[in-house]
Amino acid sequence: LNINKVTDELNSLKLDVMEAQKNDNPDLTDLASINTMLTGMRDQLGREQEAVGQLNSTLSKVSQNSSARIELFYNDLNRVQGKISQLEDDNKNISSRFDSLDQTMNAALLDVKENLSSLTKSADESDSKSQHDTPLRKGPRDKKSLDSH
Repeated sequence: LNINKVTDELNSLKLDVMEAQKNDNPDLTDLASINTMLTGMRDQLGREQEAVGQLNSTLSKVSQNSSARIELFYNDLNRVQGKISQLEDDNKNISSRFDSLDQTMNAALLDVKENLSSLTKSADESDSKSQHDTPLRKGPRDKKSLDSH
């Protein structure tokens, strides 16, 4: 924006100088004033160029810094993705182990139920056999009743 102003002013000065040359009536005070303005503008242009150089340098540093940060972020992202993948694999392995353990435990539980049922059935059969095989015992009441007769 300032550079455009400077360029416009220089063009205006050049036109003024060209008009002065056409008139063949050079006014020395105008030329001295133009030279002074031209020197001021050159100084200002130098300062503007220096500011643009500093801005370019700053932008270059920011760009390099941003590139380094992006690279670090990308590396971290790759590490995190690797760890997530490893956790997913571990999760699948653990799920598989739990499924296998669940099947084993269910089979063992069924065996225990079958064994308990078998034992209960055997115990019931044994009880019922022993009640049929043994004669009726006479208890103390039976003795009293016999004595009183």
